Amino acid sequence: MAKEVEASEGILIDVFERIETFFRRLEVHTKVPPTPAMKDMMIKITAEVLDILGTATKEMKQSRASEFGLLLTSPLAHVVIEKFLKKVAGITKLDDGLKRLDKMANEESKMAIAEALRIAQNIETKVDGVDEKLGVVGEQVEVVGERVEVVGEQVEVVVERVEGIGKDVKVVEEMVQTAIEGAQIVTTSLNDTTHV
Repeated sequence: MAKEVEASEGILIDVFERIETFFRRLEVHTKVPPTPAMKDMMIKITAEVLDILGTATKEMKQSRASEFGLLLTSPLAHVVIEKFLKKVAGITKLDDGLKRLDKMANEESKMAIAEALRIAQNIETKVDGVDEKLGVVGEQVEVVGERVEVVGEQVEVVVERVEGIGKDVKVVEEMVQTAIEGAQIVTTSLNDTTHV
């Protein structure tokens, strides 16, 4: 009887550890939008977890009822056989449920890996697209740089012309000054001759 209790406890501990692991993964999946296939898998696993919990609960209730029935009935052999068959059926159902849960968890892991690969490929494609666009931008920057150089050269030509015009203006200014001075000399001479 003590070995049966230990075995039942061991199975229940295993059940709850696997369920805990599933709920930890489920928490991760709720933070990232799952694909429709992943949603379906999460629903199937959740349904299996609920079925396993139902089976475990039923097994615990039946075990208690069988133990109580053992105390009330006298044909000891009949009760022991009935209890053994119920326990074996319950354990088998729990084991089957755990096997299905393991299989679904394995499928879920494979789906998560495939989804991660798809996302990585998508990111790589987008990075390649960005790299191509950066190449185009780089070429455009080079063209703009060349145009700026041409504009700079044209500005130098304009500056040289302005300097040339400035020199011409200075020459004209000097000529005008000379003409003004000459006109003043002539005016002064005329004034001196008219006063004499």
